[in-house]
Amino acid sequence: MQDIPDRVAQYFYDIDKGYLARLTCFVAGSSLLFSAMYSKFCTSQEHKPYAQRWSWLTPWVHLTLVERTKIPGTKMEVFRFAFPNATDYAGFEPVSSVRLHSGKVRDFDGIGRWFTPISHPQERGFIEFAIKDADPGRMAARLIHLRVGDTMYMGRWMKEYRHQRSIQSSQELDGISVALQLAKCITADEADRTRLSVLYCSQSGHSIAFEDLLKSYAA
Repeated sequence: MQDIPDRVAQYFYDIDKGYLARLTCFVAGSSLLFSAMYSKFCTSQEHKPYAQRWSWLTPWVHLTLVERTKIPGTKMEVFRFAFPNATDYAGFEPVSSVRLHSGKVRDFDGIGRWFTPISHPQERGFIEFAIKDADPGRMAARLIHLRVGDTMYMGRWMKEYRHQRSIQSSQELDGISVALQLAKCITADEADRTRLSVLYCSQSGHSIAFEDLLKSYAA
């Protein structure tokens, strides 16, 4: 045992093998140090809402499909996903979108798309998306094959529209998901006196998605 340090030193400074031994130890040590630092970094991010995490460094968030709801008379469907923990929440500012990645769904390869959640950013444990079956949409083709229990992945987020409470202004918001997210944020805040007007374009009066929900906000 006493000869081990001498043997290691002799091997390290061997003319033929010394450089390779030193390089191997350096790479292994650096990898272990980086792995420990990254693990500590990820742990320090866990208590934060997803929007406040360093999205470029933290792993993609696993979302588990718990419910699918078809909107009658439309091609729209609401997908409700569960976060990994019941206390997790998005925490982004309204109105914002998130990057979703499908992963491998049945025989389809994974792709990523931006979607605007329709759930409130502070809702714990869950996040919802209203997605239209836009044939031949590549992401829609994967989503229609999702079953309860299947997993998707959520990445970074971006702000679409900056909402200022109780400020009277005229803004064009593209898409029902944007309007729903903003409406939920306004109605959940009693101090927010913002008035939201929605101009809805539909093929017929019988195919207006979320008509009852929009009317409840107007009441």
